[in-house]
Amino acid sequence: MFKKLHILISTVFFFLVTFTYGAPPENTELKNMGELTYLGATLESNTVVATVVYGEAKVRVRKGWEEDSTGRMVLYFKVTNDSFGTGKDLLLRDDLNNKYELAGETGIWIPFGENAEKVVTLADDGAEAEDSNIELKYINGILTFKVKEISGPHLESNPGGYLGVYVKAPSDVLAGTIIENKGEYEFNNGEEVIRGLSTNTVMYVVPIIARGEIIGEKKEFQVSGDTFFFRNKLTNLGNSSDIFEISLVNNTFPETAIFTLGKYDENEEFILLEDLNGNGTVETPSLAIGESIDIILRVETASSDISFNNLGVNKLVKSLNKPEYIISTTDSLTQLGAATTSVSLIKFQTLDSNLDSKPDGPFKEEVQKGDPGDRIFYKLVLTNIGTEAILDIDVEDTVPDFTRISYGDGTIGEYGFPSFKLPNGTFGEILDKPLAGHSGAIRQNFSRLEPGESIEIYYNVIINE
Repeated sequence: MFKKLHILISTVFFFLVTFTYGAPPENTELKNMGELTYLGATLESNTVVATVVYGEAKVRVRKGWEEDSTGRMVLYFKVTNDSFGTGKDLLLRDDLNNKYELAGETGIWIPFGENAEKVVTLADDGAEAEDSNIELKYINGILTFKVKEISGPHLESNPGGYLGVYVKAPSDVLAGTIIENKGEYEFNNGEEVIRGLSTNTVMYVVPIIARGEIIGEKKEFQVSGDTFFFRNKLTNLGNSSDIFEISLVNNTFPETAIFTLGKYDENEEFILLEDLNGNGTVETPSLAIGESIDIILRVETASSDISFNNLGVNKLVKSLNKPEYIISTTDSLTQLGAATTSVSLIKFQTLDSNLDSKPDGPFKEEVQKGDPGDRIFYKLVLTNIGTEAILDIDVEDTVPDFTRISYGDGTIGEYGFPSFKLPNGTFGEILDKPLAGHSGAIRQNFSRLEPGESIEIYYNVIINE
């Protein structure tokens, strides 16, 4: 949680009952600015300017930050005009680059004299839809805020205008770093443009941000009963050194399984992580920013414990810097079935009724209706549907009765000589086949077919007339 540093700078004025010096000349500026040194950094207040000119606007912008109800950090600007004159064309420019990161694309605007919030966007879109009196944009780290008119008097308690934008500390800034900046603004007081004004300096100490990354591991096994080691890399991505507490939940391993959390030393020897807090969990050593550690989960089982699939356990990793920050990952174990040998052979056909050596339609398993003299194209698909390679495969097919083999368009391919197509797309000619115009068997041997791969065989025949 962010903590605000409340600073009270009080100025005591001693009034002497004398008129020796008289009133200051017209348009005299009375300037004053406070300073505070904190943790080695100098904090400047805004410059307070007072004039003795009636009827002119006196616009001020005060900057600060606070947390909203959801815990987000709101950087705010309060605009006031403590004169009866109307200020025009207030232009505020604040360089947030390398100091804050936006935590949302919208902000809050409360118009002068009102209490209801309006949503404003930080896009470069001109006048705001909910209040055409203002414009807000954020480009390349620069926040620009424009107000067309500021009637008076509007003090913070009256109230004045309130602009809030959601920001967060940059992710690469170390915890404890002091970030400070102030905005610059100008406005037209009715007589001239008053330039070179600045808000007060806002300062805060970057809080500890806990963040980490851990990736689970999946393993496969075929033999029941073993000791399994799951290796997870845990990386500290926060902005300060941190210790992480690790616990196991949602365990679907057998009740007899024994779990041990540890790490490997420089000799790749497994050593236990310790329960440093004495609360039943284990903790990592202190990890510097960006440092990683391999967390090893050892699961020991008896010979007959593992008899079902999809075993797993979740690791919960909690930051000790910010105990509310928790990440998790899953280690899972999948049992593979025994290796199987299985193959399929499916035959398809299509017609060529005009004998142009091109099929009239796609290959199908369905019955085709042909006439004497028509050509039939055949396609056989051999597929290894098992889990291991099959070897020394013989495929044989016979030219049907009342047909004679044809060599089609005379090519080695789908519509020519009896041919085969390997899994890599290469065609080859089947040599053990009948001569054109004859009947008989077509035979081909294949030495090896891997799981999931297919071989296609093509040949064509003419229906006898």
